[in-house]
Amino acid sequence: KNIYGIIKGEGDLLWLATTGGLFSFDKVTKKYSHYLDHNDEQTVNLTVPLKLKHTNKLLVAGYNGGMRLFNLETKTFEKCEDPQGFLSQNLLRVRYMQEMEDGNIYMSTEAQSLVKYNYKSGVFTTYPDFMNISGISRHFWMENGTFWIATDDGLIQADASTMKITKLWNTESGLPNNYIYAIVGDNSGRMWISSNAGLALLDPNTGISRKYTEND
Repeated sequence: KNIYGIIKGEGDLLWLATTGGLFSFDKVTKKYSHYLDHNDEQTVNLTVPLKLKHTNKLLVAGYNGGMRLFNLETKTFEKCEDPQGFLSQNLLRVRYMQEMEDGNIYMSTEAQSLVKYNYKSGVFTTYPDFMNISGISRHFWMENGTFWIATDDGLIQADASTMKITKLWNTESGLPNNYIYAIVGDNSGRMWISSNAGLALLDPNTGISRKYTEND
């Protein structure tokens, strides 16, 4: 099976999001356990697992567009809170998720750009300004009050308190390519970027970016 996401579980367990569903792997016994609901297409073609803080549940999402909770005690899938029916009206195709300190979950998706989800209230929030640039996002980085959102049309820099775009970084502003797959910040405030043109380093303070090749 194709494995798209791995997270650490309790003890020696790993949790794997795969095309065939959710798997656990015990690093000591080398045994796999497979979890799948044959009556629910949202439990296959999984791309991202996330352990929810202060709960005994995973949140899993995948290419079929939706999400499910997985109860670690009963080993069963549960539907997510969604009183407004967002998931029945919209595809997500989540590629990356992160739970923030306030309990909100931000998701990079291939259909709705960046999405915020409160799993307790079930409220989804989308950002039309980001969608106007690109509906496809596969990763984000949030640090020092700034969201950096990797898209197929450049790197969005946004104020985390207002979610307003402060700058769009693309080839016109010095990036080697507009297809951004992942981003991570370093201790100097620079952003390391994975793109169709390889690895790049952006210093947002100077606006200078550098592309790294096999010759470096």
